[in-house]
Amino acid sequence: MTMLKLQSQTSSKKVTSNKQLSKKRRRKGRKLYDRLFRAHQINFLVLFAYRFYIFLLRTVFPVKSLGRNSQWFPVPEYNSWHLRNIRTPATELVAVGGSFNTSLSLSGYFQGCYASGLKSSPPVYWSPYKRGVLLLDDFKIPKRLKTYLNKKPFDLRINTSFEQIVRNSIENRVKNNILPMYWGEEQIQNFINLYELGYMESFEAWQDDKLVGGIWGFRYKGYFLVETMYYETNRASKAAFVHMIEHFRKTGCWLIDTMRVSDHFVEFGGTEIVRDEFLKMLSQATQGWQEDLRKKFDVPNEYLASTIS
Repeated sequence: MTMLKLQSQTSSKKVTSNKQLSKKRRRKGRKLYDRLFRAHQINFLVLFAYRFYIFLLRTVFPVKSLGRNSQWFPVPEYNSWHLRNIRTPATELVAVGGSFNTSLSLSGYFQGCYASGLKSSPPVYWSPYKRGVLLLDDFKIPKRLKTYLNKKPFDLRINTSFEQIVRNSIENRVKNNILPMYWGEEQIQNFINLYELGYMESFEAWQDDKLVGGIWGFRYKGYFLVETMYYETNRASKAAFVHMIEHFRKTGCWLIDTMRVSDHFVEFGGTEIVRDEFLKMLSQATQGWQEDLRKKFDVPNEYLASTIS
């Protein structure tokens, strides 16, 4: 009898424990569903707000519209009243539309504009009134970082896995909920095409044969535009950044464009300059880009005018 009682007690305990497990699983499932549902709602709201915001800017200000088949970026009207006089981040929009293609991106970069956008929305081209830059002569390494890098914790490489670093940096944005809809497959492929043409570079930090961070962006002669930095291991992106500067000292790149100024770049010697000053520096750093594009592509002359007023 006692044996039977013990068996029934253990079986009932198993039943209750199984019930508790199933309840826990259901709770976890609900939590996961709620997270996904909220993320979907947030994405939808972000997309709606973003499109409405761009619509307002296009309605109020004389922003250039690009057709889906546009191949070249129009010369920005930096002397237009809204870009010259209304100095807020909301009025730094230069053009909207087009597609993420090689020629459009190149002619935009050379004229001081960079593209951004959300998935399933047309690209938008910005030129901030205040631009974050780092000049090679102003570069400095924080003492703690220098001590850490002397231990050589990373295997630092250049251009060994460009597509991987692009995709990893985007996945990292998704994990950290930084505009999870940012950069679709069209733009990723555009970056890869630019890399294959020699206009993109990546600086990578590896550890145990795994890519753990880095920095990549647009490079032409003395100019480098930072598209994204990311890390999976602490200080990996900073190590790649220092390695990038060492490479630039040898190859003559002196103007690093960080788009916007941030504390991360200020500690390396970054600063903020106004658009006119930046455009003059950009023109010096990228001398000969018009002739280069004319040789590689059939570019109409009206898209090769100088942007310096």
